[in-house]
Amino acid sequence: MDIVGTHAVLVGLAVQASRIAEKLNIWDLVSTATYGLLGIALSVIGYLIFDLITPFSLGKELVEDKNVAVGIVVAGIIIGISIIIAAAVS
Repeated sequence: MDIVGTHAVLVGLAVQASRIAEKLNIWDLVSTATYGLLGIALSVIGYLIFDLITPFSLGKELVEDKNVAVGIVVAGIIIGISIIIAAAVS
């Protein structure tokens, strides 16, 4: 491709990018990021509450003892909490 063809392709891409940017609302991105951070924070809080109500330390069981069963239960708890948070936020 010659220099004129390359330039035409780049101009076309720039035009398409500007059309997309015109339709893009920055507040949509801000609200998405806010709800995402809120969901992550609530998931961490849910994990910490679950860690408090168990008679043993989840961190110790997962890291030091390498307890796979506890890992599976914690994964299920986190997925369940995430589903509830996603339903509540949306």
